[in-house]
Amino acid sequence: MDDTHIAAVEAAVGAARLTPADEPLVALVRCLARQVDGTGAEGPGTRLASTYLVALRTLMARCPPSIDGEGTTTLARLRAERQRPKPTMKRAVTRGGGDPGAEPEERGLA
Repeated sequence: MDDTHIAAVEAAVGAARLTPADEPLVALVRCLARQVDGTGAEGPGTRLASTYLVALRTLMARCPPSIDGEGTTTLARLRAERQRPKPTMKRAVTRGGGDPGAEPEERGLA
């Protein structure tokens, strides 16, 4: 059994600022995450996957983006815990190559 989803849910719940009123929703998301993890190689069915995603979105909507004293967000903390690099902006590539700010003749498009 792969514990990918339950681990991700636990990390998100641990980083969020939830109230006791959120506990039933947290329990539902944990239960669904365990079911999704238990599906194996064939993956979850459509109904289970959609129910899990709706519950997860509802939980995350209840969590405002928390910013700590250092100015980092929950997402930044989770990335740091997982040691994943931040996404970077990819440069636009033109069909003719070269500098995208150059004149069309200079890029070989004329």
